[in-house]
Amino acid sequence: METIKKLYQVRGSGFGVVVSLPETDEEKQAGYGSVSFDTQVWGQAPTWDDIHAALYWGEDYKNLGEMLETTASIAHDARTAPWRVEKHTEMSGRVDYLVRIRDEATEKYDTAGKITASLHISCAGKLNRGIPTMSLADWYVLLKTVPSLSWKETEEAYKNYPPKELRTVSAEWHAPGAEPWERDSILPREEAPEEEAPEEEAPEEETPKYEILREPQYAHPDAENRPGTYRIRALRDIPRWGIKAGDLGGFVGGEFTLSHSGDAWIADSAVASADSRVYGNAILAEHAQVDGGSHIFEGARIRDESHVFSESKVHGRTTLNDRVLVCHSDIAGKISLREHTRVERLYLLARGEIKLDGHSSLRGDREGTI
Repeated sequence: METIKKLYQVRGSGFGVVVSLPETDEEKQAGYGSVSFDTQVWGQAPTWDDIHAALYWGEDYKNLGEMLETTASIAHDARTAPWRVEKHTEMSGRVDYLVRIRDEATEKYDTAGKITASLHISCAGKLNRGIPTMSLADWYVLLKTVPSLSWKETEEAYKNYPPKELRTVSAEWHAPGAEPWERDSILPREEAPEEEAPEEEAPEEETPKYEILREPQYAHPDAENRPGTYRIRALRDIPRWGIKAGDLGGFVGGEFTLSHSGDAWIADSAVASADSRVYGNAILAEHAQVDGGSHIFEGARIRDESHVFSESKVHGRTTLNDRVLVCHSDIAGKISLREHTRVERLYLLARGEIKLDGHSSLRGDREGTI
């Protein structure tokens, strides 16, 4: 896989883009590759048209936009799972575009479908929430679905302040709390302390917890339904879970899925999608799945073939074992769910200890009331 990182300035916005492109014909036909944006590098967040202008500005077929679109169209043609795009307009004026695919859970439980990509545009037209990592196929769908200026209109709108690519900068940085200036230069001599306190050692920078292995052999086995999802490898020890540096972990859908701070980890063949988050001291293990913008954090443990999806939150000391399903819910506390338990549309905060097993089911209304 070829990785391209670029930083752009458009009007008063600065944003970055990371693209992973397949290099061989086999990788292209398999739909490998991904794209993600960091829209808040500095200044204001860009608009959707700012993104277009920056990617496509320059000589035809030699800019990143043309190259990305060409490769993404091949990935889109390689799709085999049915897909659709949803548009939601919130009361605040924000517009959300969601790409969903029809997966196994959709077939089995007749759900809305797994969200594999999302785009959130504020009432001011800004991409304040960024663009999470998505597959090239999903990028192609959004590129052709979300309204934008024609190229002629774009050239006219940006001709006086054309987008430009920023160069990387090498600079020396001082450690947190360091004072690179002479103290006497900012304090009157009579107020300066007679003896300077011994300098404290600068704290070491935190080592990244893991790396994403983007080679084809580390791609998720179900590449059709989980494009752009790759296995991780630990870069440092995590004693809480018995992880050693160099150990292989589970699968992540994007750069920001698993936090580098804390002891959170994804192990075995567990997987979390690009729009989901795992952080704190939580763990996913065995064949657990987390999808649809869900958050797993604090001391939560998701194991076996449990599945958390549809913007759910599982935290506190909650443990899910066997084949538990959590959908559209927020559960926390000392909770143990086992054996095909299903929790749907529920806000559950346990002050004591709760145990459910044996095909139990909890279902709430739209307000989360049982």
